[in-house]
Amino acid sequence: VDDTWLIPSGNWLVNQPIIVEGDLHISPGTNLRFAKNSYIIVKGSLTAIGGESNPITLKAALDSWKGVYVLNAGKKSYLKNVNIIDVSALEDELLKLTGGITFYESDVDFENVRVSSVNAEDAINIVNSSFSLKSVVIDDTVSDGLDSDFSEGNILYSEFLNIGGDALDFSGSNVSINQTKASKVKDKAVS
Repeated sequence: VDDTWLIPSGNWLVNQPIIVEGDLHISPGTNLRFAKNSYIIVKGSLTAIGGESNPITLKAALDSWKGVYVLNAGKKSYLKNVNIIDVSALEDELLKLTGGITFYESDVDFENVRVSSVNAEDAINIVNSSFSLKSVVIDDTVSDGLDSDFSEGNILYSEFLNIGGDALDFSGSNVSINQTKASKVKDKAVS
């Protein structure tokens, strides 16, 4: 309805890419299992608000999947009580992103989100956007945890562990960091 798409709660196997022209809402308790070459692209906002007892899970069906790309959203995206697991960088024909989860010119708030087992240059890449991370855990990445390019944001009560590159990597960004922990980081806690 009105360019808003809904994924209802339940267990779903995603065998091909999901590309949404408009806003996407993912219902509480939704479990999406992705085939290796599948991903989500949202040309609008993403709202994925799970409950504490019924979170939203985005996970590979087998080894890995190609993650989430949100671009040019007219309104803010929200992710709360979400687990994102087994992500690789989104590459498909001409599209080659560095992030497992990418927000481009799309403001976003993350709260109580866990991102783990990431095989991409950045677990989360935020470009030209405003963002907040509250109670976010990024665990087990081959490279950077969060890469913020030309963005403004806040990071609070979050944790970055088992990071193969930088925990937090900023370029041209203005970010406030409070009560956040970085451990087992191979490069820098903040770059």
